[in-house]
Amino acid sequence: MEPGSGWNGGLFALGSAFAFASASLLFRRLGHSVSPLGLNFAKTVIAVAACAGLLSCQGMAEVPLREGLFLALSGLVGITLGDTAYFTALNALGPRRTLLLDTLSPGLTAVLAAWILHERLDGVAWSGILLTLGGVAWVLRGRSAPGHEVRGSMARAVAWGLCAVGSHAVGVILAKDALSQVPALEASLVRQVAALSALFLWGFLEPGRLLGWVRPFGRWPELRTLVGASLLGTFFGIWLSMLALEFAPASIAATLNSTGPLFILPLTRVFDGERITWRAGLGAAVATAGVAILLLRGAG
Repeated sequence: MEPGSGWNGGLFALGSAFAFASASLLFRRLGHSVSPLGLNFAKTVIAVAACAGLLSCQGMAEVPLREGLFLALSGLVGITLGDTAYFTALNALGPRRTLLLDTLSPGLTAVLAAWILHERLDGVAWSGILLTLGGVAWVLRGRSAPGHEVRGSMARAVAWGLCAVGSHAVGVILAKDALSQVPALEASLVRQVAALSALFLWGFLEPGRLLGWVRPFGRWPELRTLVGASLLGTFFGIWLSMLALEFAPASIAATLNSTGPLFILPLTRVFDGERITWRAGLGAAVATAGVAILLLRGAG
């Protein structure tokens, strides 16, 4: 890794966190009328079209077979399973609680990266990770805004959230090694095509299921929201997360990717009218200090 490349990776990860945070608010609106599988299928269709369109203009690099297989498996685990589980949890728990569960993902990623990828971080990096995750968790401990009560069984919703955490962490590990040979945009396309193929097969197995998935998007408000959320979260968010993995250790990239709640604070203040409490402000300050440590470490 070149000197300073970790700085680039950190900025890409923060950009990805902002994209996912913005998209989660839009996806939450769609959850009222669209099933998690249908939402995952529709947003992946749009993301694949966006990736393919951009690559058709600039040309696509060759993807070696081994790396392509790892990226495809990463897409199946991280997007097909992970995003479906995430949307299920998001519908039941709301953005704040779902993102709180998601703060477990960097820790799991760090353990897997140390075990499988043999990544080793120094004490400064670990202090940055702990400050960031601790601050994010503190931000999310407050009560959700009215209208964001848990829907259905709390235990089942949490189980879906933990499934998303594990799937996303494994997806990151599977993609990390391949990114040394495959550019980030091509890697993003391979992952999404694999995920879309699995979702299409799942929908094709039962007559009428695919049509049921896409029927809600025949209405303009739902379609407009879907396109915006998909371009933000699934296209730009995943592309930026792949760039972050390319330039930064998996554990650091995953930690900075988890800072979405810091962006959720001003977004929900503007769009949902949520008040920013002193607890949330303090947590954001602590998390920001952790982010600064990780970025300064990467710039060295």
